[in-house]
Amino acid sequence: MTYTNNHPTLIATSRCGSQVLNDLDSVAEYILKEGVHGDIHMIDIEGNLFMTTNGIFIDYLADNEYRAELLETLIPMQREVLSFIDMLFKPLSKAEVLSIFASENASQQEDDADDDDDESDEEDSGSDSCEAECFHNFLD
Repeated sequence: MTYTNNHPTLIATSRCGSQVLNDLDSVAEYILKEGVHGDIHMIDIEGNLFMTTNGIFIDYLADNEYRAELLETLIPMQREVLSFIDMLFKPLSKAEVLSIFASENASQQEDDADDDDDESDEEDSGSDSCEAECFHNFLD
C-alpha cells in the first residue's frame, strides 16, 4: 500500500462519481458530502478495498490506526450534520406553531393591505382571525 504522509491515497466512489482523496480531512468531508446520498466505497491506488460506508457512517475500514485518526476528525463533523437533521425534523411546540401561524397571518395581512380592493381586505382580516382561533382551538 502506498502512503502519503502516513495515509493512503484513496479513490472514493459514490453515486455522484469518483474522487482521489489524499488526506484525512478530505476523506471525512467526502464521507459527509457524498454519504448523505448513499453508500461509499474507497480503494487504495493498488485497487484493494480500503473502506466502505453505510451513508455517513463507516461500515468497514481495513486499517484500525487509520480508523482511529479518521474518527477524531469525522465524529465532530457527523455530530454537526446529525444535530442539523434533528433540528429539521424536531416536533414543534404549541408556542412555536402559534408563532409561525401568527407571523404568516401578519405577512398575509400586509399583502392584503397592499391590494387595491378594500372590501376583500376587510373580509380577509375577519376570516384570518377566525382561522387563527380555529387553529388555536385545534391545538388545545
